[in-house]
Amino acid sequence: MKRQFFDIHVHPGLKAYNNHGYPRGEGKTIWDYFELYCEPYQQLTGSIQKAIEETAMSSQVNLNACVEGNMPAMMVTMYPLERPFFDPTPQKPFQWLFKKILKKEEGHYEMLGAAVTGFPIEKVKKIFSRVDQNIGIDYFNGELLEEIDFYKAQEQIQSTEHPGYTFKIASNYEELQAYLSTGKTITGILTVEGAHALGHYQYHSTLNKCFKKLDDDEKQLLESSFEQNITTLKTRDDGRYTPFFITFCHHFNNLLAGHARSMSAKSNLLSPLPWPNAPGMRHLFVQEPEMEKGINALGKKVINLLLSRDNGRRILIDCKHMSIATRQYYHQLIRTLREQGDAIPIINSHAAINGWNSFAEADRYPEEEKLDKGAYFSRWKINLNNEEILDIYDSDGLVGVIMHDGRMPGEKVKRWTKKYRKWFNEYHYYPCVGSKKNEQTLKARHDAAIEHLRPIYAQLFLSNLFHIVKVIADKRKTEEGTPANGWKILGLGSDNDGLVDPFNAYFTVKEYHLFANDLVQYLNNFVEQGIGEIYYAEGGKHQPFTRTEVKKLLFDTSIETIIDGVMFNHVNTFLSKYFKQSYLTGEGQAIT
Repeated sequence: MKRQFFDIHVHPGLKAYNNHGYPRGEGKTIWDYFELYCEPYQQLTGSIQKAIEETAMSSQVNLNACVEGNMPAMMVTMYPLERPFFDPTPQKPFQWLFKKILKKEEGHYEMLGAAVTGFPIEKVKKIFSRVDQNIGIDYFNGELLEEIDFYKAQEQIQSTEHPGYTFKIASNYEELQAYLSTGKTITGILTVEGAHALGHYQYHSTLNKCFKKLDDDEKQLLESSFEQNITTLKTRDDGRYTPFFITFCHHFNNLLAGHARSMSAKSNLLSPLPWPNAPGMRHLFVQEPEMEKGINALGKKVINLLLSRDNGRRILIDCKHMSIATRQYYHQLIRTLREQGDAIPIINSHAAINGWNSFAEADRYPEEEKLDKGAYFSRWKINLNNEEILDIYDSDGLVGVIMHDGRMPGEKVKRWTKKYRKWFNEYHYYPCVGSKKNEQTLKARHDAAIEHLRPIYAQLFLSNLFHIVKVIADKRKTEEGTPANGWKILGLGSDNDGLVDPFNAYFTVKEYHLFANDLVQYLNNFVEQGIGEIYYAEGGKHQPFTRTEVKKLLFDTSIETIIDGVMFNHVNTFLSKYFKQSYLTGEGQAIT
Protein backbone atom coordinates (compact mmCIF):
# COMPACT_ATOMS: atom_id res chain seq x y z
CA MET A 1 0.00 0.00 0.00
CA LYS A 2 1.24 3.46 -0.89
CA ARG A 3 2.49 5.37 2.14
CA GLN A 4 0.04 7.95 3.54
CA PHE A 5 0.72 11.13 5.46
CA PHE A 6 -1.12 12.94 8.24
CA ASP A 7 0.33 16.35 9.13
CA ILE A 8 -0.92 17.79 12.42
CA HIS A 9 0.12 21.40 11.81
CA VAL A 10 -0.29 22.95 8.34
CA HIS A 11 -1.94 26.07 6.92
CA PRO A 12 -3.49 25.02 3.57
CA GLY A 13 -5.85 27.98 3.44
CA LEU A 14 -3.67 30.83 4.73
CA LYS A 15 -3.01 32.26 1.26
CA ALA A 16 -6.35 31.31 -0.27
CA TYR A 17 -8.39 32.78 2.60
CA ASN A 18 -6.43 36.02 2.86
CA ASN A 19 -6.48 36.57 -0.92
CA HIS A 20 -10.20 35.78 -1.15
CA GLY A 21 -12.11 38.75 -2.56
CA TYR A 22 -8.97 40.38 -4.01
CA PRO A 23 -7.68 40.22 -7.62
CA ARG A 24 -4.79 37.89 -6.71
CA GLY A 25 -7.23 35.35 -5.28
CA GLU A 26 -9.79 35.54 -8.06
CA GLY A 27 -10.92 32.07 -9.07
CA LYS A 28 -8.61 30.38 -6.57
CA THR A 29 -9.46 28.00 -3.73
CA ILE A 30 -7.53 25.89 -1.23
CA TRP A 31 -6.96 23.44 -4.09
CA ASP A 32 -4.87 25.89 -6.08
CA TYR A 33 -1.20 26.76 -6.09
CA PHE A 34 -0.19 30.30 -5.15
CA GLU A 35 2.98 31.33 -6.93
CA LEU A 36 5.64 33.71 -5.64
CA TYR A 37 4.24 37.18 -5.07
CA CYS A 38 6.89 38.99 -7.08
CA GLU A 39 5.47 42.52 -7.22
CA PRO A 40 6.07 43.49 -3.55
CA TYR A 41 9.26 41.43 -3.37
CA GLN A 42 10.71 43.36 -6.30
CA GLN A 43 10.07 46.68 -4.55
CA LEU A 44 12.39 45.78 -1.67
CA THR A 45 16.15 46.27 -1.62
CA GLY A 46 18.40 43.28 -2.25
CA SER A 47 19.40 43.22 1.42
CA ILE A 48 15.81 42.91 2.60
CA GLN A 49 15.11 40.32 -0.07
CA LYS A 50 17.96 38.26 1.34
CA ALA A 51 16.62 38.63 4.86
CA ILE A 52 13.22 37.16 4.00
CA GLU A 53 14.12 34.65 1.30
CA GLU A 54 14.13 31.70 3.70
CA THR A 55 10.40 32.20 4.31
CA ALA A 56 8.29 30.07 1.99
CA MET A 57 6.25 32.51 -0.07
CA SER A 58 4.69 30.14 -2.59
CA SER A 59 2.11 27.61 -1.41
CA GLN A 60 3.26 24.26 -0.06
CA VAL A 61 0.11 22.35 0.95
CA ASN A 62 -2.57 23.41 -1.52
CA LEU A 63 -4.91 20.44 -1.81
CA ASN A 64 -3.98 19.42 -5.34
CA ALA A 65 -0.44 18.96 -4.00
CA CYS A 66 -1.90 16.91 -1.13
CA VAL A 67 -3.51 14.53 -3.64
CA GLU A 68 -0.20 14.15 -5.48
CA GLY A 69 1.66 13.67 -2.18
CA ASN A 70 -0.95 11.19 -0.84
CA MET A 71 -1.79 13.21 2.25
CA PRO A 72 -5.50 12.43 2.71
CA ALA A 73 -5.81 14.04 6.14
CA MET A 74 -4.39 16.98 8.05
CA MET A 75 -5.07 19.24 10.97
CA VAL A 76 -6.00 22.50 9.30
CA THR A 77 -4.44 25.36 11.23
CA MET A 78 -6.38 28.61 11.17
CA TYR A 79 -4.38 31.69 12.06
CA PRO A 80 -5.61 35.29 12.24
CA LEU A 81 -2.24 36.92 11.60
CA GLU A 82 -1.08 38.86 14.65
CA ARG A 83 -1.16 42.63 14.16
CA PRO A 84 2.40 43.25 15.44
CA PHE A 85 3.54 41.72 12.14
CA PHE A 86 2.16 44.90 10.58
CA ASP A 87 3.91 47.19 13.02
CA PRO A 88 7.64 46.91 12.34
CA THR A 89 9.62 48.75 14.99
CA PRO A 90 13.38 48.85 14.35
CA GLN A 91 15.37 48.00 17.48
CA LYS A 92 18.81 48.93 18.76
CA PRO A 93 21.44 48.87 17.47
CA PHE A 94 20.00 48.79 13.96
CA GLN A 95 17.43 51.58 13.78
CA TRP A 96 19.67 53.55 11.42
CA LEU A 97 20.01 50.62 9.03
CA PHE A 98 16.33 49.77 8.82
CA LYS A 99 15.38 53.43 8.45
CA LYS A 100 17.81 53.69 5.56
CA ILE A 101 16.62 50.67 3.62
CA LEU A 102 12.97 50.46 4.81
CA LYS A 103 11.24 53.78 4.21
CA LYS A 104 7.71 53.75 5.57
CA GLU A 105 6.68 56.83 3.60
CA GLU A 106 7.56 55.04 0.36
CA GLY A 107 5.40 52.02 1.20
CA HIS A 108 8.29 49.66 1.99
CA TYR A 109 6.59 48.37 5.17
CA GLU A 110 3.50 47.38 3.21
CA MET A 111 5.65 45.73 0.53
CA LEU A 112 7.55 43.80 3.19
CA GLY A 113 4.30 42.64 4.79
CA ALA A 114 2.84 41.51 1.48
CA ALA A 115 6.03 39.73 0.39
CA VAL A 116 6.40 37.76 3.63
CA THR A 117 2.73 36.84 4.13
CA GLY A 118 1.60 36.43 0.54
CA PHE A 119 -1.38 38.67 1.38
CA PRO A 120 -2.54 41.04 -1.38
CA ILE A 121 -1.02 44.48 -1.12
CA GLU A 122 -4.51 46.00 -0.99
CA LYS A 123 -5.32 44.07 2.19
CA VAL A 124 -1.96 44.81 3.76
CA LYS A 125 -2.42 48.54 3.20
CA LYS A 126 -5.80 48.44 4.98
CA ILE A 127 -4.26 46.67 7.98
CA PHE A 128 -1.37 49.16 8.17
CA SER A 129 -3.84 52.02 8.07
CA ARG A 130 -5.73 50.61 11.06
CA VAL A 131 -2.49 50.04 12.96
CA ASP A 132 -1.36 53.62 12.28
CA GLN A 133 -4.67 54.91 13.67
CA ASN A 134 -4.35 52.72 16.80
CA ILE A 135 -7.57 50.90 15.90
CA GLY A 136 -7.95 47.63 17.76
CA ILE A 137 -8.76 44.21 16.40
CA ASP A 138 -11.60 41.77 17.02
CA TYR A 139 -9.74 38.68 15.85
CA PHE A 140 -12.69 36.37 16.56
CA ASN A 141 -15.60 38.02 14.79
CA GLY A 142 -13.46 39.83 12.25
CA GLU A 143 -11.28 36.93 11.16
CA LEU A 144 -11.58 33.52 12.86
CA LEU A 145 -15.29 32.99 12.24
CA GLU A 146 -14.83 34.18 8.68
CA GLU A 147 -12.00 31.69 8.18
CA ILE A 148 -14.14 28.85 9.54
CA ASP A 149 -16.91 29.84 7.13
CA PHE A 150 -14.35 29.98 4.32
CA TYR A 151 -13.35 26.37 4.99
CA LYS A 152 -17.00 25.33 5.20
CA ALA A 153 -17.54 26.81 1.75
CA GLN A 154 -14.57 24.83 0.41
CA GLU A 155 -16.50 21.62 1.11
CA GLN A 156 -18.67 22.44 -1.91
CA ILE A 157 -15.71 22.69 -4.30
CA GLN A 158 -14.12 19.82 -6.20
CA SER A 159 -10.59 19.68 -7.56
CA THR A 160 -10.32 20.64 -11.22
CA GLU A 161 -6.98 18.82 -11.57
CA HIS A 162 -8.07 15.59 -9.88
CA PRO A 163 -11.69 14.84 -10.86
CA GLY A 164 -13.91 13.58 -8.06
CA TYR A 165 -11.67 14.75 -5.22
CA THR A 166 -13.37 16.82 -2.53
CA PHE A 167 -12.50 18.47 0.79
CA LYS A 168 -14.41 17.64 3.97
CA ILE A 169 -14.14 18.80 7.57
CA ALA A 170 -14.33 15.96 10.09
CA SER A 171 -15.91 16.76 13.42
CA ASN A 172 -15.02 13.41 15.04
CA TYR A 173 -12.99 10.27 14.50
CA GLU A 174 -15.83 8.29 12.94
CA GLU A 175 -16.31 10.95 10.26
CA LEU A 176 -12.57 11.02 9.63
CA GLN A 177 -12.53 7.28 8.98
CA ALA A 178 -15.56 7.50 6.72
CA TYR A 179 -13.94 10.21 4.62
CA LEU A 180 -10.62 8.35 4.48
CA SER A 181 -12.40 5.25 3.19
CA THR A 182 -13.64 7.07 0.06
CA GLY A 183 -10.14 7.33 -1.36
CA LYS A 184 -11.01 10.68 -2.95
CA THR A 185 -11.41 12.98 0.02
CA ILE A 186 -8.90 15.32 1.61
CA THR A 187 -10.05 15.59 5.21
CA GLY A 188 -9.33 18.50 7.52
CA ILE A 189 -9.59 18.66 11.31
CA LEU A 190 -9.88 22.29 12.36
CA THR A 191 -7.35 23.76 14.81
CA VAL A 192 -6.33 27.32 15.72
CA GLU A 193 -2.88 28.85 16.18
CA GLY A 194 -2.87 31.47 18.90
CA ALA A 195 -5.51 32.12 21.56
CA HIS A 196 -5.40 35.78 20.50
CA ALA A 197 -7.86 34.53 17.85
CA LEU A 198 -10.54 34.43 20.56
CA GLY A 199 -10.05 38.00 21.82
CA HIS A 200 -11.15 41.55 21.09
CA TYR A 201 -8.32 44.03 21.74
CA GLN A 202 -9.74 47.55 21.99
CA TYR A 203 -6.72 49.42 20.62
CA HIS A 204 -3.63 48.37 18.73
CA SER A 205 -1.62 49.69 21.68
CA THR A 206 -3.45 47.21 23.93
CA LEU A 207 -1.24 44.49 22.43
CA ASN A 208 1.85 46.07 23.97
CA LYS A 209 0.52 46.08 27.54
CA CYS A 210 0.31 43.49 30.28
CA PHE A 211 -3.15 42.50 31.46
CA LYS A 212 -2.79 44.16 34.89
CA LYS A 213 -2.02 47.54 33.32
CA LEU A 214 -5.01 47.68 30.99
CA ASP A 215 -7.50 50.48 31.40
CA ASP A 216 -10.82 49.34 32.82
CA ASP A 217 -12.61 49.49 29.47
CA GLU A 218 -9.81 47.55 27.74
CA LYS A 219 -9.85 44.90 30.45
CA GLN A 220 -13.62 44.52 30.48
CA LEU A 221 -13.82 44.17 26.70
CA LEU A 222 -11.01 41.62 26.63
CA GLU A 223 -12.39 39.48 29.48
CA SER A 224 -15.95 39.46 28.16
CA SER A 225 -14.85 38.74 24.60
CA PHE A 226 -12.90 35.61 25.55
CA GLU A 227 -15.76 34.23 27.63
CA GLN A 228 -18.43 34.94 25.01
CA ASN A 229 -16.33 33.82 22.06
CA ILE A 230 -15.36 30.48 23.58
CA THR A 231 -19.04 29.74 24.17
CA THR A 232 -19.83 30.74 20.58
CA LEU A 233 -16.99 28.62 19.23
CA LYS A 234 -18.24 25.57 21.11
CA THR A 235 -21.96 25.96 20.33
CA ARG A 236 -22.05 27.48 16.83
CA ASP A 237 -23.48 24.99 14.30
CA ASP A 238 -24.07 22.64 17.26
CA GLY A 239 -20.32 22.38 17.75
CA ARG A 240 -19.71 20.75 14.39
CA TYR A 241 -16.83 23.12 13.57
CA THR A 242 -15.40 23.43 17.06
CA PRO A 243 -11.59 23.26 16.73
CA PHE A 244 -9.91 20.12 18.07
CA PHE A 245 -7.11 22.10 19.73
CA ILE A 246 -5.77 25.63 20.06
CA THR A 247 -2.10 26.57 20.13
CA PHE A 248 -2.40 28.81 23.17
CA CYS A 249 0.49 31.22 22.49
CA HIS A 250 2.20 32.41 19.33
CA HIS A 251 4.79 35.01 18.34
CA PHE A 252 3.46 38.01 20.28
CA ASN A 253 1.72 39.07 23.48
CA ASN A 254 -1.87 37.83 23.75
CA LEU A 255 -2.40 39.23 27.30
CA LEU A 256 -3.10 35.71 28.58
CA ALA A 257 0.29 34.05 29.01
CA GLY A 258 3.94 34.50 28.23
CA HIS A 259 5.28 33.27 24.90
CA ALA A 260 8.74 32.01 23.96
CA ARG A 261 11.11 33.87 21.69
CA SER A 262 10.77 32.60 18.14
CA MET A 263 12.53 35.22 16.01
CA SER A 264 16.19 35.05 15.22
CA ALA A 265 18.89 37.36 16.51
CA LYS A 266 20.76 37.19 13.24
CA SER A 267 19.96 36.79 9.58
CA ASN A 268 21.91 37.01 6.36
CA LEU A 269 20.63 40.55 5.79
CA LEU A 270 24.14 41.80 5.04
CA SER A 271 25.87 38.46 4.71
CA PRO A 272 29.25 39.78 3.45
CA LEU A 273 29.67 41.71 6.70
CA PRO A 274 30.48 40.13 10.07
CA TRP A 275 28.39 40.37 13.21
CA PRO A 276 27.24 42.76 14.60
CA ASN A 277 26.38 44.14 11.18
CA ALA A 278 23.79 41.45 10.42
CA PRO A 279 20.50 42.17 12.22
CA GLY A 280 17.75 39.61 12.43
CA MET A 281 13.98 39.57 12.61
CA ARG A 282 14.03 40.29 16.36
CA HIS A 283 15.49 43.70 15.55
CA LEU A 284 12.47 44.57 13.41
CA PHE A 285 9.52 42.95 15.20
CA VAL A 286 9.12 43.44 18.95
CA GLN A 287 8.37 40.19 20.78
CA GLU A 288 9.36 41.51 24.21
CA PRO A 289 5.98 42.49 25.77
CA GLU A 290 5.22 39.61 28.19
CA MET A 291 7.76 37.33 26.50
CA GLU A 292 8.96 34.55 28.84
CA LYS A 293 6.43 35.58 31.48
CA GLY A 294 4.00 33.18 33.13
CA ILE A 295 0.25 32.84 32.80
CA ASN A 296 -2.12 35.42 34.30
CA ALA A 297 -5.56 35.03 35.88
CA LEU A 298 -7.40 35.58 32.61
CA GLY A 299 -5.19 33.02 30.87
CA LYS A 300 -5.98 30.42 33.53
CA LYS A 301 -9.69 31.14 33.13
CA VAL A 302 -9.46 30.80 29.34
CA ILE A 303 -7.68 27.43 29.62
CA ASN A 304 -10.38 26.18 31.98
CA LEU A 305 -13.12 27.36 29.61
CA LEU A 306 -11.45 25.64 26.66
CA LEU A 307 -10.95 22.34 28.48
CA SER A 308 -14.40 22.39 30.06
CA ARG A 309 -17.11 20.02 28.84
CA ASP A 310 -19.85 22.02 30.59
CA ASN A 311 -19.97 24.72 27.91
CA GLY A 312 -19.74 22.45 24.85
CA ARG A 313 -17.04 20.24 23.39
CA ARG A 314 -13.63 20.20 25.03
CA ILE A 315 -10.94 22.05 23.08
CA LEU A 316 -7.45 20.70 23.78
CA ILE A 317 -4.40 22.92 24.31
CA ASP A 318 -1.27 22.89 22.16
CA CYS A 319 1.79 24.02 24.14
CA LYS A 320 4.00 25.12 21.22
CA HIS A 321 5.16 28.74 21.58
CA MET A 322 4.37 28.88 25.31
CA SER A 323 7.07 30.33 27.56
CA ILE A 324 8.72 27.87 29.91
CA ALA A 325 6.80 29.32 32.87
CA THR A 326 3.48 28.88 31.03
CA ARG A 327 4.33 25.33 30.00
CA GLN A 328 5.26 24.43 33.57
CA TYR A 329 1.92 25.75 34.82
CA TYR A 330 0.00 23.83 32.19
CA HIS A 331 1.89 20.57 32.70
CA GLN A 332 1.19 20.71 36.44
CA LEU A 333 -2.49 21.37 35.73
CA ILE A 334 -2.62 18.29 33.51
CA ARG A 335 -0.94 16.14 36.18
CA THR A 336 -3.47 17.34 38.76
CA LEU A 337 -6.44 16.66 36.50
CA ARG A 338 -5.08 13.20 35.62
CA GLU A 339 -4.82 12.36 39.33
CA GLN A 340 -8.48 13.36 39.60
CA GLY A 341 -9.44 10.97 36.80
CA ASP A 342 -9.55 13.38 33.86
CA ALA A 343 -7.09 12.27 31.18
CA ILE A 344 -5.94 15.17 29.00
CA PRO A 345 -3.10 14.66 26.50
CA ILE A 346 -0.36 17.30 26.25
CA ILE A 347 0.16 18.32 22.61
CA ASN A 348 3.12 20.08 21.03
CA SER A 349 2.10 20.30 17.40
CA HIS A 350 5.27 21.47 15.62
CA ALA A 351 8.30 20.80 17.74
CA ALA A 352 12.03 20.10 17.79
CA ILE A 353 14.31 19.18 20.69
CA ASN A 354 16.88 21.41 22.41
CA GLY A 355 18.78 18.77 24.38
CA TRP A 356 18.45 20.37 27.81
CA ASN A 357 17.52 18.01 30.65
CA SER A 358 14.86 20.14 32.31
CA PHE A 359 12.78 23.30 32.16
CA ALA A 360 15.14 24.87 34.71
CA GLU A 361 18.24 24.06 32.68
CA ALA A 362 16.70 25.38 29.46
CA ASP A 363 15.58 28.55 31.19
CA ARG A 364 19.14 29.53 32.19
CA TYR A 365 20.25 30.50 28.71
CA PRO A 366 19.00 33.51 26.70
CA GLU A 367 18.61 33.05 22.97
CA GLU A 368 21.70 34.96 21.92
CA GLU A 369 23.70 34.12 18.83
CA LYS A 370 26.36 32.31 20.87
CA LEU A 371 23.83 29.89 22.37
CA ASP A 372 23.73 27.74 19.22
CA LYS A 373 27.41 28.17 18.34
CA GLY A 374 28.85 24.77 17.42
CA ALA A 375 25.57 23.05 18.33
CA TYR A 376 23.91 20.35 16.26
CA PHE A 377 20.44 20.93 17.78
CA SER A 378 19.06 24.41 18.35
CA ARG A 379 19.18 25.03 22.11
CA TRP A 380 16.39 27.60 22.20
CA LYS A 381 13.92 27.20 25.06
CA ILE A 382 10.98 27.18 22.61
CA ASN A 383 12.11 23.64 21.77
CA LEU A 384 11.42 20.51 23.82
CA ASN A 385 13.55 19.68 26.84
CA ASN A 386 13.72 16.18 28.32
CA GLU A 387 11.47 16.96 31.27
CA GLU A 388 8.59 18.01 29.05
CA ILE A 389 9.13 15.08 26.69
CA LEU A 390 8.46 12.83 29.68
CA ASP A 391 5.41 14.88 30.68
CA ILE A 392 3.99 14.50 27.16
CA TYR A 393 4.58 10.74 27.27
CA ASP A 394 3.02 10.43 30.74
CA SER A 395 -0.09 12.25 29.50
CA ASP A 396 -0.44 9.97 26.43
CA GLY A 397 0.19 13.09 24.37
CA LEU A 398 1.39 13.90 20.88
CA VAL A 399 4.43 15.62 19.35
CA GLY A 400 4.36 16.80 15.76
CA VAL A 401 8.02 16.96 14.70
CA ILE A 402 8.63 20.04 12.60
CA MET A 403 10.43 20.33 9.25
CA HIS A 404 11.97 23.73 9.93
CA ASP A 405 15.36 25.08 8.88
CA GLY A 406 15.21 27.85 11.46
CA ARG A 407 14.21 26.38 14.82
CA MET A 408 15.41 22.77 14.44
CA PRO A 409 19.15 22.94 13.57
CA GLY A 410 21.96 24.47 15.59
CA GLU A 411 24.72 26.59 14.09
CA LYS A 412 26.74 23.52 13.07
CA VAL A 413 24.01 22.22 10.75
CA LYS A 414 23.23 25.70 9.43
CA ARG A 415 26.88 25.98 8.44
CA TRP A 416 26.64 22.69 6.52
CA THR A 417 23.55 23.84 4.64
CA LYS A 418 24.33 27.52 4.04
CA LYS A 419 25.82 27.23 0.57
CA TYR A 420 23.16 24.82 -0.65
CA ARG A 421 20.30 26.91 0.69
CA LYS A 422 21.77 29.85 -1.23
CA TRP A 423 21.84 27.76 -4.42
CA PHE A 424 18.24 26.71 -3.86
CA ASN A 425 17.05 30.28 -3.34
CA GLU A 426 18.90 31.70 -6.33
CA TYR A 427 16.80 29.51 -8.62
CA HIS A 428 13.62 29.63 -6.56
CA TYR A 429 13.49 33.45 -6.67
CA TYR A 430 14.73 33.71 -10.25
CA PRO A 431 11.20 34.54 -11.56
CA CYS A 432 11.11 37.59 -9.29
CA VAL A 433 14.62 39.05 -9.48
CA GLY A 434 16.47 37.29 -12.28
CA SER A 435 20.23 36.74 -12.08
CA LYS A 436 23.47 37.41 -13.90
CA LYS A 437 23.81 33.63 -14.18
CA ASN A 438 21.72 31.91 -16.83
CA GLU A 439 18.65 29.96 -15.76
CA GLN A 440 20.11 26.60 -16.81
CA THR A 441 23.13 27.09 -14.54
CA LEU A 442 20.90 28.10 -11.65
CA LYS A 443 18.67 25.07 -12.18
CA ALA A 444 21.68 22.74 -12.14
CA ARG A 445 22.91 24.28 -8.87
CA HIS A 446 19.38 24.09 -7.42
CA ASP A 447 19.15 20.38 -8.19
CA ALA A 448 22.63 19.75 -6.81
CA ALA A 449 21.68 21.65 -3.64
CA ILE A 450 18.71 19.38 -3.05
CA GLU A 451 20.86 16.27 -3.40
CA HIS A 452 23.34 17.62 -0.84
CA LEU A 453 20.61 18.72 1.58
CA ARG A 454 18.60 15.51 1.63
CA PRO A 455 20.93 13.41 3.85
CA ILE A 456 21.55 16.38 6.17
CA TYR A 457 17.83 16.88 6.78
CA ALA A 458 17.16 13.14 7.08
CA GLN A 459 19.86 12.88 9.73
CA LEU A 460 18.54 15.91 11.62
CA PHE A 461 14.94 14.71 11.65
CA LEU A 462 15.91 11.17 12.69
CA SER A 463 18.15 12.53 15.43
CA ASN A 464 15.19 14.47 16.86
CA LEU A 465 13.04 11.32 16.75
CA PHE A 466 15.61 9.05 18.37
CA HIS A 467 16.51 11.58 21.05
CA ILE A 468 12.85 11.68 22.14
CA VAL A 469 12.55 7.88 22.10
CA LYS A 470 15.81 7.52 24.05
CA VAL A 471 14.70 9.96 26.76
CA ILE A 472 11.52 7.96 27.30
CA ALA A 473 13.25 4.57 27.20
CA ASP A 474 15.87 5.75 29.71
CA LYS A 475 13.38 7.18 32.21
CA ARG A 476 10.15 5.20 31.85
CA LYS A 477 9.52 1.46 32.25
CA THR A 478 6.70 -0.86 31.31
CA GLU A 479 4.87 -2.94 33.91
CA GLU A 480 7.30 -5.74 33.07
CA GLY A 481 10.25 -3.47 33.87
CA THR A 482 11.48 -3.07 30.28
CA PRO A 483 12.21 0.32 28.66
CA ALA A 484 9.05 2.13 27.56
CA ASN A 485 8.44 2.55 23.83
CA GLY A 486 7.95 6.25 23.12
CA TRP A 487 7.35 6.04 19.37
CA LYS A 488 3.58 6.28 19.88
CA ILE A 489 3.75 10.01 20.74
CA LEU A 490 5.56 10.98 17.51
CA GLY A 491 3.93 12.37 14.39
CA LEU A 492 4.61 14.94 11.68
CA GLY A 493 3.95 18.66 12.27
CA SER A 494 5.65 20.43 9.38
CA ASP A 495 4.15 23.94 9.83
CA ASN A 496 4.15 24.23 6.05
CA ASP A 497 2.47 27.31 4.58
CA GLY A 498 2.79 28.89 8.02
CA LEU A 499 5.26 31.62 6.95
CA VAL A 500 8.13 29.34 7.88
CA ASP A 501 11.65 28.43 6.81
CA PRO A 502 11.09 24.88 5.47
CA PHE A 503 13.48 22.10 4.59
CA ASN A 504 14.39 23.20 1.06
CA ALA A 505 14.93 19.65 -0.14
CA TYR A 506 11.29 18.82 0.69
CA PHE A 507 9.65 22.14 -0.06
CA THR A 508 6.04 21.01 -0.53
CA VAL A 509 3.77 18.14 0.50
CA LYS A 510 4.53 16.53 -2.87
CA GLU A 511 8.04 15.80 -1.55
CA TYR A 512 6.83 14.02 1.61
CA HIS A 513 7.24 10.65 -0.14
CA LEU A 514 10.82 11.49 -1.02
CA PHE A 515 11.39 12.59 2.57
CA ALA A 516 9.96 9.40 4.09
CA ASN A 517 11.93 7.23 1.67
CA ASP A 518 15.10 9.14 2.55
CA LEU A 519 14.45 8.55 6.26
CA VAL A 520 14.03 4.83 5.66
CA GLN A 521 17.16 4.62 3.51
CA TYR A 522 19.30 6.69 5.88
CA LEU A 523 18.20 4.63 8.89
CA ASN A 524 18.72 1.36 7.04
CA ASN A 525 22.21 2.39 5.97
CA PHE A 526 23.10 3.33 9.54
CA VAL A 527 21.67 0.21 11.18
CA GLU A 528 22.89 -2.31 8.62
CA GLN A 529 26.21 -0.80 7.50
CA GLY A 530 27.13 1.90 10.00
CA ILE A 531 26.96 4.58 7.30
CA GLY A 532 26.28 8.08 8.64
CA GLU A 533 25.53 9.31 12.14
CA ILE A 534 22.45 9.77 14.32
CA TYR A 535 22.71 12.02 17.37
CA TYR A 536 21.11 12.62 20.73
CA ALA A 537 21.87 15.45 23.14
CA GLU A 538 23.14 15.44 26.70
CA GLY A 539 23.22 18.73 28.57
CA GLY A 540 22.71 20.60 25.32
CA LYS A 541 25.64 18.87 23.56
CA HIS A 542 25.15 16.33 20.79
CA GLN A 543 26.53 12.82 21.08
CA PRO A 544 26.52 10.02 18.47
CA PHE A 545 24.35 6.96 18.89
CA THR A 546 25.93 3.58 18.41
CA ARG A 547 24.28 1.16 15.99
CA THR A 548 23.45 -1.10 18.92
CA GLU A 549 21.65 1.72 20.74
CA VAL A 550 19.59 2.61 17.68
CA LYS A 551 18.65 -1.03 17.09
CA LYS A 552 17.39 -1.31 20.66
CA LEU A 553 15.30 1.83 20.22
CA LEU A 554 13.57 0.29 17.21
CA PHE A 555 11.90 -2.15 19.67
CA ASP A 556 12.03 -5.07 17.22
CA THR A 557 9.97 -3.09 14.73
CA SER A 558 10.84 -2.76 11.05
CA ILE A 559 12.19 0.58 9.89
CA GLU A 560 9.35 0.91 7.36
CA THR A 561 6.81 0.46 10.16
CA ILE A 562 8.60 3.01 12.35
CA ILE A 563 8.50 5.68 9.63
CA ASP A 564 4.91 4.84 8.64
CA GLY A 565 3.97 5.32 12.28
CA VAL A 566 5.47 8.80 12.41
CA MET A 567 4.00 9.81 9.06
CA PHE A 568 0.43 8.59 9.67
CA ASN A 569 -0.38 5.76 12.07
CA HIS A 570 0.49 7.30 15.45
CA VAL A 571 -1.71 10.32 14.79
CA ASN A 572 -4.54 8.07 13.68
CA THR A 573 -4.26 6.07 16.92
CA PHE A 574 -4.18 9.24 19.00
CA LEU A 575 -7.34 10.51 17.31
CA SER A 576 -9.09 7.17 17.87
CA LYS A 577 -8.97 8.00 21.59
CA TYR A 578 -9.22 11.78 21.84
CA PHE A 579 -11.14 12.90 18.73
CA LYS A 580 -14.23 10.92 19.67
CA GLN A 581 -17.42 12.70 20.63
CA SER A 582 -17.62 10.57 23.77
CA TYR A 583 -14.26 11.89 24.98
CA LEU A 584 -14.76 15.51 23.90
CA THR A 585 -18.17 15.76 25.58
CA GLY A 586 -17.42 13.48 28.53
CA GLU A 587 -20.39 11.27 27.74
CA GLY A 588 -18.42 8.06 27.29
CA GLN A 589 -15.81 6.01 29.08
CA ALA A 590 -12.73 7.76 30.46
CA ILE A 591 -9.46 7.22 28.60
CA THR A 592 -7.11 4.91 30.48
